Amino acid sequence: MALSVTENIKNSFIFAKDGLVGKWTRWLLLIVFSVIPIVNFITYGYITKIYKGGDEAPELEDWWKLLVDGVKLFAIGILYMIIPLVLVAAFLVSLIYQEFVIGGIFGMLGLILTFFCGLIGIAGCIRFAKMDSVKEAFNISAVLALINEIGWGHYLVSYLVFLVVCCLIAVIINIIPLVGGILFLIITPLLLIWQGKFYENLYSIA
Repeated sequence: MALSVTENIKNSFIFAKDGLVGKWTRWLLLIVFSVIPIVNFITYGYITKIYKGGDEAPELEDWWKLLVDGVKLFAIGILYMIIPLVLVAAFLVSLIYQEFVIGGIFGMLGLILTFFCGLIGIAGCIRFAKMDSVKEAFNISAVLALINEIGWGHYLVSYLVFLVVCCLIAVIINIIPLVGGILFLIITPLLLIWQGKFYENLYSIA
């Protein structure tokens, strides 16, 4: 039975909290990994492990595999966003040359496709993790069938609500004088695991 959006938010938050509170070494390592170039792919690899499923946050081990899987996950995300990125680049170029009407068209199309490709891309990334296959991440018919099983309405609302929740948390923390940026860095692993489990829960009900 499908979790409601609020149930999923609560369920995945508890998963993230239990995966970090008391596991201070794991929390600290994820903070460190998230800020070091190249090494930060390990964090993406850890998210891949969460996408695979499970009742508890996975161990932070086999760092080489995490690094490789993280590079794959990052590449999949970039490839899904290629067209929106091209449109955003065209929008910026249009502004430079003061072609505002054309720029507006590129900007609007880029915004729409960024949202749509984000929806599809998340499902593709989870499919990659579940099947351990980059090819399957781009099996668009299977990805769309997955979203159909979840229900486009439920999937869209879940995506929007979780996006708003994360944005609010980020804004509230970052406006705290002096220590906001440090606090946000500290909770980054919590947000990443929360996000990973939230979307994996959507997949699991399909």
